[in-house]
Amino acid sequence: MPITQDAILSILLGAIGVLVVMILFLLWRALRPPRPGSEQPPASRPKADPALAGKAPLLSIEGHGDTWTVRVHGHAYRGIAAIPDEGLRIEVRRAVAALVRFAGISPPTGPTPPRPPSPPPSVVAPPVPRREPVRPVTPTTSAALAAGPMIDFAEEIGTIIDELLATDPSLTQHVIDLQNRAGGGLVFIVDGTIYHELAEIPYEDVKAVIRRATREWERR
Repeated sequence: MPITQDAILSILLGAIGVLVVMILFLLWRALRPPRPGSEQPPASRPKADPALAGKAPLLSIEGHGDTWTVRVHGHAYRGIAAIPDEGLRIEVRRAVAALVRFAGISPPTGPTPPRPPSPPPSVVAPPVPRREPVRPVTPTTSAALAAGPMIDFAEEIGTIIDELLATDPSLTQHVIDLQNRAGGGLVFIVDGTIYHELAEIPYEDVKAVIRRATREWERR
């Protein structure tokens, strides 16, 4: 039976219709927005540590221009004195001292901040003999601690200070750290505050334990 012109026209129209449908389907797939989460395979996504879930860090610092907010376990405080728990204040002081050591902070080159009033002469410690040269251990002779380039005075005297603190519970409220000063001498870090001279420290018991540690180091 011969194919008529109408049959050929119907076949062509059907083929054109199928082609149009396929083109529209491909355009719809290309223009469809991706589903959430389809850009990254599930296996490559970082997994949260369940041990840290819901746990606020001890210290966090947020900066907004020139303003900084310090949070302790997620709570913002204006200063360390505002923390109600004494044990938590000690942890914060230790964390600050660790940050100072981590940052390798050295004494600033700018003008020295105002010093507190000098103690009365009656509380000034007597001179302590040194190995070489013989000098009293006073704030003005702290550079003598760096006489030996191969000796880490900050570490050795700091170890003795830790031993003394362990035997005196009344001093556990302070965190004492020492650092070698560039060019000689020591820098004293007490409760996260840097003091360039022993006389600048406002706590007499802290100054006394540093002097005791220095004398013990000389005997060793």
